[in-house]
Amino acid sequence: MSPTKLPVGIQDFEKLVTGDYVYVDKTEYLHQIISAGTPCFLSRPRRFGKSMTISTLQAIFQAKRELFKGQWIDNSDWDWQEYPVIRLDMSRITNRNADMLEAALIAKLNYIAQEYNFILQGVTAADHLENLIRQLAAKKNKVVVLIDEYDKPIIDRIETLDLAEANRDILKEFYGTLKSEDGDIKLIFITGVTKFSKVSIFSGINNLVDLSMTNDYSALAGYTADELILYFKDEINELAKTYNISYKTCLDRLQTWYNGYQFSKRGEKVYNPFSILNALKFRDFSAYWFQTGTPTFLLNLIAKHQFDPNEFERIEVGSASFQDFEIHDIPILPLLYQTGYLTVKSYDPGPDAFTLSYPNREVQQAFTESLITYFATEKANSSKYLVQLYHNLNAPTWNPDEFIALIKKIMALIPYDLYIKQEKYFHSLFYLIMRLTNIKLNAEFKTQLGRADACLAMKDKIIIFEFKLNKTAAEGIEQIKEKKYYEMFLDCKLPIYLVGVNFDGKTRTIDDTLVELRVE
Repeated sequence: MSPTKLPVGIQDFEKLVTGDYVYVDKTEYLHQIISAGTPCFLSRPRRFGKSMTISTLQAIFQAKRELFKGQWIDNSDWDWQEYPVIRLDMSRITNRNADMLEAALIAKLNYIAQEYNFILQGVTAADHLENLIRQLAAKKNKVVVLIDEYDKPIIDRIETLDLAEANRDILKEFYGTLKSEDGDIKLIFITGVTKFSKVSIFSGINNLVDLSMTNDYSALAGYTADELILYFKDEINELAKTYNISYKTCLDRLQTWYNGYQFSKRGEKVYNPFSILNALKFRDFSAYWFQTGTPTFLLNLIAKHQFDPNEFERIEVGSASFQDFEIHDIPILPLLYQTGYLTVKSYDPGPDAFTLSYPNREVQQAFTESLITYFATEKANSSKYLVQLYHNLNAPTWNPDEFIALIKKIMALIPYDLYIKQEKYFHSLFYLIMRLTNIKLNAEFKTQLGRADACLAMKDKIIIFEFKLNKTAAEGIEQIKEKKYYEMFLDCKLPIYLVGVNFDGKTRTIDDTLVELRVE
């Protein structure tokens, strides 16, 4: 039996099928979409299968039935009539300014027209799109319009608002053409990451159906747990052999690393397809999605909004937060959700609110590292100290002095204007540092008498931290004792360390520490 060919990086459906790569069948979802015939929009994070969805729809409407042998749609009632397709991948359209965007759109439309021996007329890109749709409908059939990454020309220029707004205005007129030509269009299907208002695909096409947070289409992009086992069982077994673990343990690790994305109130959780395919291909657990890059504008927004990353563990937002938003007023939480850094963990119908958190270990670990390295002045040294910190905490005998020294070295690499003010800054920075050691940190855990700042619950010891600003470490120790933060750990029969840490607001680092081993 030859090894399965994994479609890592392949976004073209025909190439995937003819190359004998694995295709996870999503055609039942696509049949529902094309049968309904209403214009649709789907928002998903990058590298999540949006382009493959577009490519598969293109093959369906080009009546390439031979590519779908054995797939769900091949045995459906679809009539395999051929329709002309206008497919635009906006990630490949030059967008450095509005003039270049318009020229690139016109060039792309003319290229499509040449395939049909048409000559387009008009001044603007919107004129050319209108002319192309009308000619195709008159001489061929109703037109299918597939637009991938519709928002890329805006996102690429988001940090220069004048350019972003100029590009938006071009797109507003361009996409608005689709409404006026509705009678000649069979289907419109649009994908993107964000949902901006004032772009006419949302304000101009009145009957546009947003599939992004619907339960029925929550698994349209990404792999479900059942699909993972059905299509990749042999590869999972090979990965398990590489790590010398059982099949079930391997599945559990894959789930911890890459599963957990939920895109609706009651939707099924899915795996990031790019990450899971890479993990199976290279037989290794790693942050593959993050190797493709974290957008700088996201980190800049976190800094601008002075957002505390501690809150990313669990934060509630009302459903209204997920409506479309303005270019110059982008809310950070919905954006982190749409870009895949946070996901739905639960939904409460009472207040009509979602609880968001990191979807999995890959995102939590790599995004935390992105935050640290984004602000660190010496990235190589920060990585070195983090490794040393991990070994310090896992040593048979804990060395508190070395631990504090390493924390101070890492903090010294990060400017004070990170984004968090006063004492909360130090809490958040400590939290980020500890997250990168891959050791479970309970931040601000509650007891009956109060809320301790942080706790490390390890297999051989418990370490309870209380932070102070411009006070003394002894005051931190006294608070731990007075509030009896340690009581909940007494049954563990492990050494319990009480650690008071004081931060100096002027020197912007730790200036006083005190460590006590609790003794009955």
